[in-house]
Amino acid sequence: MKKVQAKQVIFFRFFCALFTLLAVSGCSTSSGGKSSAALPVAEVVSEDGFFVVPGADFARYQGVILPELQLDAVSGAGGVLRALSDDEKFFFREHYLSALIHHFIADGSYATSLDAGREVMTVRAAIERIAPVQLDVTGNAHARALERYQNEVNSLTLKIELVDSLSNVLLARLVMTGSIGISREDGNWMANNPQIAAVFDQSLATLRIQLNALVLQSP
Repeated sequence: MKKVQAKQVIFFRFFCALFTLLAVSGCSTSSGGKSSAALPVAEVVSEDGFFVVPGADFARYQGVILPELQLDAVSGAGGVLRALSDDEKFFFREHYLSALIHHFIADGSYATSLDAGREVMTVRAAIERIAPVQLDVTGNAHARALERYQNEVNSLTLKIELVDSLSNVLLARLVMTGSIGISREDGNWMANNPQIAAVFDQSLATLRIQLNALVLQSP
């Protein structure tokens, strides 16, 4: 049984057109009233990083089960859940699947599987948040520009988990946040296509790099 480091936390920086997007940190927002629209909930944003369960044996996995990208609990500004249209869901799932196949399947390292097995892991993923970027502008010489920037630009937080297909035990988790450009309340994300594609590509590339390193650590 190989040994892996108990916990690794890796922070990532994404470059935007004007400013470097800092790591997104969680905050809590509450609302005292109710409305007919989606109700605000306590906003909890996962911290960007890569976590590995100690003792996880990645060397034996040859196949992957690929559930569709989960989009049922995507939080927006203030923790309000976003109701994505079918077109939006299709758009994000296409980007995720394309990046996943490119980084995990195309080179033949892993084969897709429909059935659970000892050599099969499940790659499950969810978009946790699509909301304005959050930057600490306290004392920053460019605070006013940064405030305007974070009011106009959205970020996307993607969580990907590697899970043993038989036991459903978590093996590793990656959380990454990146800028996806100007907010699109109308759901026309195609205008932000390059930025969104980059977030998914960078996330899956990072996950594959980390996984390769873990496999090489096997005795």
